[in-house]
Amino acid sequence: MPNKVPAKNVGLYMIDVRKPGFAYSKGNHRVRLNLSHIPLAPLRKRRTWYSSAIKFAAIFIGIGLISLVFIGFFNLEKVKAIFTEKGARILENFAVSLEAFRGFDFGEAEKGLTANDKELSSWARIFGAESGEFSLRFFTDALPILKDAGATLRGVASLNINLLKFAQTLDDIKTNGFHYFQSDGKAFLDGFRTLRVLLHAIMVETQSVRNAAANLEGISDDFVKFNEAIGERYVVHLTELRSLDNFLGAFENAFAPDEDRNIALLFNNPSEMRPGGGFLGSYGVLSVRGGQMSNLEVGDIYWPDHPTNFTAKIIPPEPLQSVTKDWGARDANWFFDFPTSAETVIGFLEKSKIYEEGGVKFYGAIAININVLESIIRLVGPVELADYGLEINENNFLGELQREVEAGRDKKPGQNPKKILGVLAPILLDRISNLPDEGKVELFEALRKHMQKKDIMFFSQNKEIALFLRDADLDGNVYELPSSFWGAYFAVVNANIAGGKSDAFVKEKIEARVDVDSEGGAFVNLSVTRTHGGQNEKDPWWRATNKDFLQVFTNPGSLLGFIKGNDAAAKITTLDYSGAGYEKLPALEAIEATRKNIADYNAWAYDAFGKRVYATWLSLPAGKSKTLELRYELPRAKEITLTPGKKYRVVFDRQSGTQTSLRVAVNAPLGYRWVESQSPVYIFESDNPDRRVIINITLTR
Repeated sequence: MPNKVPAKNVGLYMIDVRKPGFAYSKGNHRVRLNLSHIPLAPLRKRRTWYSSAIKFAAIFIGIGLISLVFIGFFNLEKVKAIFTEKGARILENFAVSLEAFRGFDFGEAEKGLTANDKELSSWARIFGAESGEFSLRFFTDALPILKDAGATLRGVASLNINLLKFAQTLDDIKTNGFHYFQSDGKAFLDGFRTLRVLLHAIMVETQSVRNAAANLEGISDDFVKFNEAIGERYVVHLTELRSLDNFLGAFENAFAPDEDRNIALLFNNPSEMRPGGGFLGSYGVLSVRGGQMSNLEVGDIYWPDHPTNFTAKIIPPEPLQSVTKDWGARDANWFFDFPTSAETVIGFLEKSKIYEEGGVKFYGAIAININVLESIIRLVGPVELADYGLEINENNFLGELQREVEAGRDKKPGQNPKKILGVLAPILLDRISNLPDEGKVELFEALRKHMQKKDIMFFSQNKEIALFLRDADLDGNVYELPSSFWGAYFAVVNANIAGGKSDAFVKEKIEARVDVDSEGGAFVNLSVTRTHGGQNEKDPWWRATNKDFLQVFTNPGSLLGFIKGNDAAAKITTLDYSGAGYEKLPALEAIEATRKNIADYNAWAYDAFGKRVYATWLSLPAGKSKTLELRYELPRAKEITLTPGKKYRVVFDRQSGTQTSLRVAVNAPLGYRWVESQSPVYIFESDNPDRRVIINITLTR
């Protein structure tokens, strides 16, 4: 066993060579050893290739990071410039395209979206796409702001592509839709299905663009403006897109099944005006199966109304009681609100034995004024009707058909005096189907203009379809005043009762002066001048005295000041309806329950469709002119305070089928003027106003 070293000979410090007389017991120059780690002697320094590379890489990365910061800021400014210089133009193209969509001008929408596609393609390259080109893709990963900007632009580009496809699909339906509807129901429905698929993508992409753009707002005012523009000009249309999506889904569900779906075609004759657009002397039944027209019948409205077919006893509106004691489909176009008129006509048709016994139901109705048929004949050319010895063209269409109906060869007992329409209809359908593409586009444009003038109106029993039609102003409804409405509403509605076909030669001029007072109320002076120009016509139905039951729709709660220029009421039947077992139509009963006589003025007041209505009679001989004048007061709107910037609205609803001109003058309260005219008076004039005129004007001092 080896000898142990005494502990007194072992210390904390190892001394190689002791220095004589040095105080090693003091710790100033002592080195404490960590025996758990034995340091190695340093090796001789030696330069290697990889150490140089590491140093070079470190320097390069450092310079690169600094450069990246500068490049990022440089490109951030470049991105701002893109949004400032080009963003406004792209958004403007979107806005123009959306307005074109609303106006059914899909070709114009396609132009704006194609221009956007070119702009956005160049942006896509900048934000990271094609190899070999300068791109920000690398920097978008390092700088979130550039990443958000790139996402926004890519989203806008994708959105634009789908909108472009949407416009192209609509344009195909516009050009070929009638052909598909006549002979290829699958293609017709496929077009609508494609639209729906694109709509879903558009709605998702719209929200994505909005979210990406919102992330940029804190960086620059340019991005704030861009996002605001998206919100104001585009994203707000999401509700309309959802409504269209619901419509397309409901349309497919209604008309895709392999069974007949029936639509009533109501041929309004504006020569004999009625509140819903004209007397329904003729009607049609359009059957649709699998998205395709399966049958079309055109006939005389008096056939389903014949006493052997229509046995229901319903009390007619009081003005009609001067010409009939019974109410049928022929006179059911009585309400200014077309959905109410259409529902009433359909209800009467379904009560007729010719439809009731077969369980026939109507899914909707389309009202078409005769002048629409004149436009169709102008496009397809004259039609030879050999059996009648007639050539029908755009100039003689109304006269010849009316003459045939009133005194033609089919005007015999047991005959159908409207048979000529049944002969003419298939010829027109065949001509339309064979129009060249330019002719089809021209026809679509003509129909669009007729819809603007309320010559064509649509009604559906399906709630989703009905809501879409209302939002698009295609259903002929009475304007619904919002709860916060501050302004003036009016409409002039005529009903020819035993006045022949004289409305074909009656022109109407409507003039309204609205004086807004300092309390926010208003006084309205309204004049309706009617001129009968049929005095030189050969046929007696054109020269007949125009006997007009005239209604003026105004704001709810309005107070009548006076009426002058009107005539005495026509005599009505003395039949005891209640004792004879007649029923009341609920829609009419609700209106007539509010009726009050205005004895001093030989007029009536009642409430209908959320409006106060004043009604009277105006009798106008051929060759004469008469003016009806009214003055009434509009109540002050609730919680209204007159301040600069406050908006005032005037709304005019046009009656379908009338030959009307319109002039409106709005006088500002004392001390104010209108921004839009820079004057205390704002004037609107039109020789042929659209179905609805909405005037928005702004107060200023």
